[in-house]
Amino acid sequence: LQAAFAEPERISALGLVATTPCFVQRNDWSIGMALETFEGFAAALLDDAEATLMRFLTLQVKGDSDAKATLKQLRSGIQSRPVATPEGLRQGLALLRETDLRERLVGLRCPHAWLLGQRDTLVPAGLGDWLDTAVPEARVHVIGGAGHAPFLSHARDSLRVLNEAFDGIH
Repeated sequence: LQAAFAEPERISALGLVATTPCFVQRNDWSIGMALETFEGFAAALLDDAEATLMRFLTLQVKGDSDAKATLKQLRSGIQSRPVATPEGLRQGLALLRETDLRERLVGLRCPHAWLLGQRDTLVPAGLGDWLDTAVPEARVHVIGGAGHAPFLSHARDSLRVLNEAFDGIH
């Protein structure tokens, strides 16, 4: 989203998968994660990154109709990459805590499709209702039975939805 705002001439379309313009709850935003929950996660992540990431992966598949297989894929992917540095974790957490792009969405000039998981516990599917009202030009699709990683657990459905959303855009 930030790239599309910074250099709109370079972005022809956006496919946003299990993402939100504002991750943490605010006084006027109940769709995000509670700040105290987020802060507890952040402290645990900085204390024991590996164990906390493994618990976080479990949250990503919570409620997913194919949770076991999706969790296996996520764990394999994490374990095959270098461990994040504490500074990198701090910066990423600060972005999640502080970023709020809701107001800027109205000015987004390119087509944008939002793919959400019906059972996502991190980015609730209820975001789709907000998008339908606040940003009516957004194309919102909810994948039934999917958690936070619909592109893994429901890859065919996810690909079909994104292909349909961007059919004819070059």
